[in-house]
Amino acid sequence: MIGVIAPAYRQQAAKWLKFASSNTESKLPAYLAEAAQNPAPIVIAIDTQDMIDPDSLRNWLKSTKSLEGKPGKVDGVSYIYNNMKGITLTVTFGEQTTMQLTLNLGVPVGINSLEVKRTLIEYLEDSGAAFSDLNNAELTAKDKVVTLTAPLTDAGLRRIFSLIVTPNPGGSHSMSETPPVPQADVDAKKSKTASQRYFSQVDQMIDDLSNKTARANNYDRTAVWHDSYAKKIDSLSLKDVDPALADYGRNISQKLRAIGASLRGVSLKLSTAQNSLVVDYSVNAGHFGGWNAGGYLGGAAMYSPPTWRATSNLEDVRKRQADAVEKGADQREQIWQSIESDRQDVRKKMLETFGEDFTQGK
Repeated sequence: MIGVIAPAYRQQAAKWLKFASSNTESKLPAYLAEAAQNPAPIVIAIDTQDMIDPDSLRNWLKSTKSLEGKPGKVDGVSYIYNNMKGITLTVTFGEQTTMQLTLNLGVPVGINSLEVKRTLIEYLEDSGAAFSDLNNAELTAKDKVVTLTAPLTDAGLRRIFSLIVTPNPGGSHSMSETPPVPQADVDAKKSKTASQRYFSQVDQMIDDLSNKTARANNYDRTAVWHDSYAKKIDSLSLKDVDPALADYGRNISQKLRAIGASLRGVSLKLSTAQNSLVVDYSVNAGHFGGWNAGGYLGGAAMYSPPTWRATSNLEDVRKRQADAVEKGADQREQIWQSIESDRQDVRKKMLETFGEDFTQGK
């Protein structure tokens, strides 16, 4: 087993190593310790005990489309969520990739399983983390467990991985003996290989979030994925990557963050400098749910303004945010056009630098 810590703070890493070398028992909460025993190749678990604010949750549920016209369901669904122990997502691979999202509850779900599924999906959408693979998931409920099972697309799997950013270890050294090669040739080959890998990874992320996705019905609910993909690009190894390509990646990351901000209702300022698009935004308009700009799940269950807490005007806040998101559509389109232009420019530069086979297979 290999452990990593990021950011690479030396003091924290030293404390962690000392603790791990002397500790003889698990310090994880019971729910996470149990999830760690799951045999699935991919397991993501969240301990939700005491995470959700009951009043905020109830106010949010009252405003949902899922429970519209069902006022009698609000208290029942709220009670279930307030007693939720944790959520576990597993991914398994076979003839098709399958995901299973399990809600472990402290009370029986009873007749509310469908409402739990619908409100969970709506919560993810309100949080800017819309996940279309869940929409047609098979629902099963038994006593204190609700399970959603669905095929997982490659794009869906990449979105899940985008929430997990790990540091890149240094390149490994081969132990096999090879004939001596001039250092200049070695460096050129390393740079080409590293640059091809980097370009391909960034290219795939752009494709996942591109205007094809932008035309989807739930595109306005994908702020989290733009933020998490930007973080993923920032975490990619730049070892031996061509400097022009590294600059391109940083530029794409900034623009994806700007789109994510716009999808939260933040007003952008676009300007052209040196024939390139410059995006400026600094307003924090708050966010729905517990997903923040870094893609982490927090304790709030409703819209969270930056400096105050309001529950009575939630519908008004949501409408104003939706209006702001709609008004920003043209700016987001401009940024996407700029991203595509940047991509074509850097592709041309890399072909000139490394040869016609640089983008082979693309």
